[in-house]
Amino acid sequence: MLPFINATVPADHGQAVLPCSIMLGCTITLPAGERLQYITIGDERYTVRIASNGSDLPARILIFPSRDRDGAREAKIDIADTSHAYMVILQPTATAISQTLTFAAPVRSASSTPTPVGEITTLDPTQMTFGAWRYTGDAAISCISTFEYAATVWCKLQPNLTKAPSVYGIVGKAREPVDVRIVDRTYLVIQSIDGPFEVNITLNGIERHGKLEHS
Repeated sequence: MLPFINATVPADHGQAVLPCSIMLGCTITLPAGERLQYITIGDERYTVRIASNGSDLPARILIFPSRDRDGAREAKIDIADTSHAYMVILQPTATAISQTLTFAAPVRSASSTPTPVGEITTLDPTQMTFGAWRYTGDAAISCISTFEYAATVWCKLQPNLTKAPSVYGIVGKAREPVDVRIVDRTYLVIQSIDGPFEVNITLNGIERHGKLEHS
């Protein structure tokens, strides 16, 4: 019997039942680091949209059953990424609850000490807002991608950066330092959304400057 789920199923299990609201839809999220390969669904009365294919963030699939009187019925969706195949039974419901099913990769380690899970993989993709910020300035310190999450701004850094830039909030003609941190050695997290922000760093004796502002 397939498990009735609300949150997480091991990726190696690969099967689940997902209640899917006809009003708000539902979401399937694949393990971090896996790239989406294909999706097939057995009912054309479902709309499927790929929010992320797994290149930068965990692959995320948005599903919306039909609201028509003769709308979608229970259907099977088959998904594959670079490491696993998944089969999900979609059950359209009239509830105003959008449920997310996350397939989680097991943590494997040769030692008895659990491998730490990166903070980026613990974020809720449904709470990430993309397209709200844009970077201008020196390409050497540009953000590969940006998103807003829980009153912070996340900037994916260039892979060759070995230290964190300094960030200043711009208030009129004044510049005020803003707290930042580095997550998973990849993301510069600005602890504020009161931009615009000036981004500065000195690389090989050369000062680099950029700007992050609302789109």
